[in-house]
Amino acid sequence: MENSRGGEEYLEEVPALLVIVLGLSIFILSIAQAHVAYAVQAGNVRNQELSWQFTNAIAAYEELTWDDKNGVFDSVKVCTLPDSTLLREFDPDVLGFEYRISIMDVSGYPLEHRYSYQVGSGQVPVSGDVFTTVRPAVIRHSGGEYHAAHLVVSIWK
Repeated sequence: MENSRGGEEYLEEVPALLVIVLGLSIFILSIAQAHVAYAVQAGNVRNQELSWQFTNAIAAYEELTWDDKNGVFDSVKVCTLPDSTLLREFDPDVLGFEYRISIMDVSGYPLEHRYSYQVGSGQVPVSGDVFTTVRPAVIRHSGGEYHAAHLVVSIWK
């Protein structure tokens, strides 16, 4: 006896086929989203590492440090270093990013006895990815006093 149902059997399998196609599509989209999220996170980790490396380079920069001691800044150098010297030494075009550097005296001394320095290759953007690193530091006064300080470095592309 022949099958008298015709195309009816084919139509019974269409919903199952649609469920399989929909499931595979959702799975592929979730894999793509996970890949994009991973790539963004990996880029952020690379930029944060770049920020730390640059901060450490500034903390060891001999034109700012006292007796070439890493993280110990000389108050005279901090107050007299021309911005152009630092910008020439750490050229943003060569580095591949813009930056702002702040050495802030956070000691309890009166304001007239604090030593701070700030230089930047551009304005910090209001939006976008800005990576900021804060590192403890010391500013040595010419009289032998040591002031607590923070070295704050922000980078962006």
